[in-house]
Amino acid sequence: MSCDAKLIECSCIIGHEFGSRLQILDGFVNAAALTAFNKGVELDDNDLAALNNSAYYLYKLESNLELAQQRSEKVVQLIDENQQLKDTPAAGRARHTLACILMKRGDVNKAIEYLQSATKLVPDYAAAFYQLGVARHSLGETEMAAKLI
Repeated sequence: MSCDAKLIECSCIIGHEFGSRLQILDGFVNAAALTAFNKGVELDDNDLAALNNSAYYLYKLESNLELAQQRSEKVVQLIDENQQLKDTPAAGRARHTLACILMKRGDVNKAIEYLQSATKLVPDYAAAFYQLGVARHSLGETEMAAKLI
């Protein structure tokens, strides 16, 4: 493993630790996680974990939703171009991240497309089904939403 690859891996581990272990200081912790994942993107702008997680924290902090969408779309594109990854749970999680960003930016119909794809790739992905229900509800499709949530 190269030195850059080790640094990316360390940045991602630090990002996960900040983001998932210390929920008490949510805003600070999310900002610290974003900083770590951004460092991973700086080191390798095609690293799927760094890109996807930085997109997620940009979304969660609502600090730059345009950049979050760009990074998330890149993750989906890179996964779709990789025959070993394109039909995996990672592809579903990446689509879920992109859908959440699209919802936040007001593109509910496009978000629904990605969420439907995510739920097909990961049939037991509760967060994607929940978000799909929220999206359907926002369009006034309450019966459909109730079945999903």
